[in-house]
Amino acid sequence: MATKTTGFRFRPDVLEHLDTLCEIAGMNRTEYLTASIEADFDKYQGEPKLKAFMEQMQTMKKQMLDLMGQIDPNETYQGQLQAKAEEREELIG
Repeated sequence: MATKTTGFRFRPDVLEHLDTLCEIAGMNRTEYLTASIEADFDKYQGEPKLKAFMEQMQTMKKQMLDLMGQIDPNETYQGQLQAKAEEREELIG
């Protein structure tokens, strides 16, 4: 399997915690972080309510950024509503 190199910066106390967790699990840092990420991702994919909640949070974030004028107009909530209205008009004819 192909891999990509990624670097992280941790505070010394967090790195100490990571090393302790790796030692307990009998894994190196890469194995431990990979396993943790995959476990969280599996939980996210396996929980429709969590997935729906996270998608709702993303929508709310976009709406807030839109209200503050910090988002691309093509990605705005109003832009999405406009696109949906146009789709409906096309369907109605």
